[in-house]
Formats: sequence, C-alpha cells, structure tokens
Amino acid sequence: MAAVMSNRSSSTNPDEPVAAGEIEPGYVKRLTGKAIVGILVLGVLVGLAGAYFESHMVTASEWVTGSLGLPGLLLGVALTDTIISPVPPDLFLIVIAKGELASSWAWVGPLAGFASAGGGFAGSFVGRAIGTRWLGARTRRLLAEQGPVLQRYGVWAIVLGAVTPLPFSVVCWLAGMARIRPVQIAAVSLLRVPRFVLYYLFIVYADRLGAMLIP
Repeated sequence: MAAVMSNRSSSTNPDEPVAAGEIEPGYVKRLTGKAIVGILVLGVLVGLAGAYFESHMVTASEWVTGSLGLPGLLLGVALTDTIISPVPPDLFLIVIAKGELASSWAWVGPLAGFASAGGGFAGSFVGRAIGTRWLGARTRRLLAEQGPVLQRYGVWAIVLGAVTPLPFSVVCWLAGMARIRPVQIAAVSLLRVPRFVLYYLFIVYADRLGAMLIP
C-alpha cells in the first residue's frame, strides 16, 4: 500500500475515500491518442487474422464456446478483470464474434460488459483485502506505475480505466486499496458495458474489412 500510494499526505486517514482530482486535459489527450492507436492496431490484427486464418479462428472460437458455454465465457471475462493478468478481456469478444454466439451479440455483448464491470468491482475488494501481499515483482511494479494516476484523479481514474488503455483490473485493484467507496466503483464500472459493445462492433467490421481488402 505504501509503495503504491507513497505520495499521499501523512495526515490523511487511509480509511477515508480518495477525492477525485481535476483531470488534466493533456493527460486525457495522451490517453485518447493511445486508445486510438490501440484500437487501430487491434483492427489491423483482427483484419489480417480474419483474412488469413478465418477457418482456424472459427474452429477455435466454436471449440471454446462449446467447451465453456456462455456462463464459462462470462466467467472468463470477469476473471480477467478481477485478477491482474496479461490476458485482455477483448479476446473473449473475438471468440463471440467468430463463434455461434455472434448471432446473439446484441445481448451477449452487453452481458460481457456487465461481467467485466462485475470483475473489476470484485477486484477492488481483493485489492482492499490483500493489497500487494502474495503478488509477484512484476505485478507490484505495475501497481506502483498506476498508483499516482489513482492518487491524483481518484474515482476519475476508474472512468479512464473503463474506457481507455489504462488496465481496468489494475485501476480497480488500486481503488480498493485506496478505500474509494464501493458504490462509486460500481457505478463507474458500468462504463464497461458500452465500451464492450463498441469494441465488439469494431472487431466485427475490422474482420469484414480485412476479408474485403485481402482476397
């Protein structure tokens, strides 16, 4: 806790919620730029994969869907945002887009967003309970890197984590460590729902564009 939030005033009660700071326009602009670049890279990768490995992607997606079922997929989404892991939840959107659940995306996509929001909310309680205990050095460094963001922006950092490249699981974990009120975390985490829908649609259209441009 001290390593991540080391710059907090010594007079601050650690059990008090952290107030949201004013967002610096330049910081948001940089995050927006990273988000655009990340989305474009994702689109290129999905388009190329769809053009050259379509049958393999469909087979793999149908196998994952058949093995896990919808409950298993949603649990996977939730777990990737509960624990700090290198697996992005967007991989499950590709599985949905290329498998039999694609025809039901209008409700499966938002449901995955709710699963992600629930995972982040659960992660905040994990962070509140154990802090950095039992974490590896790499995860500790990641928490230390993102700690100042949460310290400065408070609950707004969760907003940024929900819709930008800031790792959502890390931000929620830190929010729990910083004793941000659970009701605030829960409310802001719901931004994952429209984010998941928009990312799903982008993945679908990037895949179609790749199939059109690469014969």
